[in-house]
Amino acid sequence: MKPDSQRNKFTKVAATGLMAFIGLCFLSSCTSIYYENPQPAGQENMNEFPKKLLGTYVDTEDGDTVIVVYSDGFSLKINENDVKIPLSDKSVLRKYKSFYFLSLQQEDTNLWTVYVVKTGKKKTLDLYDISTEEGPLEQLRAITEVKEYEQGEEKSFSMYINPDLAEMDQIIKSGLLKPTQKLKR
Repeated sequence: MKPDSQRNKFTKVAATGLMAFIGLCFLSSCTSIYYENPQPAGQENMNEFPKKLLGTYVDTEDGDTVIVVYSDGFSLKINENDVKIPLSDKSVLRKYKSFYFLSLQQEDTNLWTVYVVKTGKKKTLDLYDISTEEGPLEQLRAITEVKEYEQGEEKSFSMYINPDLAEMDQIIKSGLLKPTQKLKR
């Protein structure tokens, strides 16, 4: 198999795994918010995960292993298989203030799923997401343009945004980023 076809096969498997991970992390949300570009805008890509993030993380509620973070990427357990996803031009890590932003490009739309994490006390990793409930959604619309579209055969409703750095700063300061899951190393 040629390296390009191996990479495409890997990307498809990784994308499937990421969608499963999205479903696990954000079951409480009926709609999804995607991004037009890696976040936060204007920040440099990191070549590796910092040492303080490396390790195996488990869900604090059920004890299941959720993610293993390596210096050059991370892995997820999908259908009893470990799928390693390296940092690349399609999986971008950036830091802004005390948050790390892991942006993963979706193959079917070229939009980005962005995971926002922050290290917590006692070797925890806190995952954050923007609420899509009505009140916070209106607050988000006051900060940045929110575009909407339907995707897939089920015609699920999704949104995407493209905040600049000042808008991302407002999103953070306004409290729109809410903790959704706590992982423990």
